[in-house]
Amino acid sequence: MTENERLKIIRRKLGLSQAELAERLYMKQGSISDAERGSKGIKVSNTIKFLLNKEFYVNIEWIETGKGEIFLKKESERDIDKVDKELGLEKEEDLTISRLITLLEKKDKQLENLIRMLDDQIQINKKINVRPDSATCAAASGSGIEK
Repeated sequence: MTENERLKIIRRKLGLSQAELAERLYMKQGSISDAERGSKGIKVSNTIKFLLNKEFYVNIEWIETGKGEIFLKKESERDIDKVDKELGLEKEEDLTISRLITLLEKKDKQLENLIRMLDDQIQINKKINVRPDSATCAAASGSGIEK
C-alpha cells in the first residue's frame, strides 16, 4: 500500500471529504486530491504529514511505512509536539509556521510547473527545428532580454 492510499484511508476514517480535510489543514482541495491519487508521481508531502500529525494525531510512521497505529493515543506522542517542545514554540507560532510551509510548498509546485512547461516548449522547438525569427528577436530586445 502506498502513502497516497494511506492518506485516503486516514481521510475516510476521519469522516471528512477532501475539501473538508483541505480546509482543516489550510490547503486547497486539489492538493489533497493530487496526493491521494499520486498523480504525476506525487507523494504525500511532508507538509501534509506534519499537519495531519498536528491536527489529528496521525502517526507519521504509519503514513510512510504502514507500521504502527494510524492514530497516536497521547498528545505527548505526536512528533510535532516533540519539535515544539525542543524549540519552545507557542501554539500561534506553530500555526504560523504550518501556514508558511504550506505557502512555500505551493510556490515550489508553481515553479516546478513553470520549469516543466518551459522544458516542454524547448523540446517541441527542437523537434520542429524552430529558430528565433526577426520578430521574436525584436520582441526580445524590446523586453530587455538579450539575444
